[in-house]
Amino acid sequence: MTLEERCWAWLQAIAAAPDDPAPLRGLALALQEEREWEQALPLWQQAAALEPSDPAPLLRQIQCLEALEQPAQARALAERALQLEPREAWSMNRIGVLHWQAGRMEAAEAWIRRAQRLEPANPELLANLGAALESLERYGEAIAVLRQAEALHPQRLATLRNLAISQSHGGDPQTALQTLERAMALEPQEPELRLLRGLLLLQLGDYARGWPEHEARLQTARRHDLLLQPAGDPWPGPPVPPLPSLMLIGEQGLGDMIQFARYAPLLRRFAERIELCVHPKLRALFEAAELADAIRSPDELQSEPPGAWLPLLSVAGLLGVRADAVLAEAPYLRSDPQRVAAWRQRLGQDGRLLVGLNWQGNPQTEVCGHLRGRSLPLRALAPLAELEGLRFVALQQGAGQEQRAGCGFADRFVVCQQEVDAAPDFRDSAAILRCCDLVISSDTALAHLAGALGCPTWLLLHRRPDWRWGRRGPRTPWYPTMTLFRQGAVEPAQPEAAPHREPWEEVVAQVRQALIRRLHSTEAQLPMP
Repeated sequence: MTLEERCWAWLQAIAAAPDDPAPLRGLALALQEEREWEQALPLWQQAAALEPSDPAPLLRQIQCLEALEQPAQARALAERALQLEPREAWSMNRIGVLHWQAGRMEAAEAWIRRAQRLEPANPELLANLGAALESLERYGEAIAVLRQAEALHPQRLATLRNLAISQSHGGDPQTALQTLERAMALEPQEPELRLLRGLLLLQLGDYARGWPEHEARLQTARRHDLLLQPAGDPWPGPPVPPLPSLMLIGEQGLGDMIQFARYAPLLRRFAERIELCVHPKLRALFEAAELADAIRSPDELQSEPPGAWLPLLSVAGLLGVRADAVLAEAPYLRSDPQRVAAWRQRLGQDGRLLVGLNWQGNPQTEVCGHLRGRSLPLRALAPLAELEGLRFVALQQGAGQEQRAGCGFADRFVVCQQEVDAAPDFRDSAAILRCCDLVISSDTALAHLAGALGCPTWLLLHRRPDWRWGRRGPRTPWYPTMTLFRQGAVEPAQPEAAPHREPWEEVVAQVRQALIRRLHSTEAQLPMP
């Protein structure tokens, strides 16, 4: 029976007995099974009104609301369901998961633990508890819990995935790879597992095996990170005759686009014309660098099929980029000399080093996921302001700017700081970076911009760094003028030990000592930390 036939039958039953919740449930379930969440939700609401003491319709509404990305409403219904059934483990678990998705990790752990105490042998609850503990950086506990879940259900992919993440972040990447191999033996083409394996291989510097697996992102939700969603598959790459035109489509964040735009000129051997679709904020900057024959914004291309196209982050694999041969070194962007001269005049000179500060990336990435924690509060940089011979310019745009007012060293910023805050676009940011003697930044798009311009840059990294920065060491092949300062990592020999959570102050202390050496150095080059 087709969905239409089933729905028609249930509608007839509802018309015959409007006060009976059973046909309402039947129609709602049929629609929900087809992922018709918006149509199913009001039917479950009607069923709940007819059966106010039954938590089941509320639980179904929660599923619909989660699918419709309405977490606050879903959490409220889960709490109502608990009032009806105080020992409902599923509702407790959903409340915990919703807290986790909102970045409230301590609350997530508490709710999931409540559910897990009611059902101690439930592998789903153990897997969710492991994910919450991993987000709290309690890797040893997370691994122990996830191994319990694996023992109960050895072939559950979500458990193996969470275990691999905890092992990797806990300092044992080789064991994480082995766990992923076990998972992929069950589902060799599962995109999320392949992507996770690819990211781990890239972080380990194994680009040859990492790039092909990284392509699995296009089969996951990350496909939606493309600025444009063309019909059809991307260009498969050579061997084919040279193309008349090839469109590179930017994806993920501004930093990713800045990092990988360097490869656009290298693709001219594959196509007579290279076009690059990027975020509008980057367009003028990339045009000035002549990275492609045309720089386009997504809005221009909505009604204009791009023809042959390729995601920007797929280019490195196509070109065979290796960790020891990135093929296109920085600097590959340039600043406008007139803007640089104008900003140099505004910023002035008084014999002190001008240090640019950037402390916060996209706040959305700070909610949950592997990039959580990469930003730091501006107040954590206060020890740098204790040093004489420095003056600061805040490079922060948007979210995070408000921290300057209460940071305790606001008087150390340049007089023209308000003009810097109002800088209209990335071309001004590039010019201001050129005026700085040094840039100190967390993992943000601005750090990529500074590196792409060839500016001396000190990058402050969380213990759980993004793949591109590798796992150790102060240098990165992506930007020769960049030095990496890392939070302490968990020792691989002790993957099950809960790591001591080092504050940002320890990283800032390293930066402070490096600054002291810089202030006392007579060398032109910035010293290694």
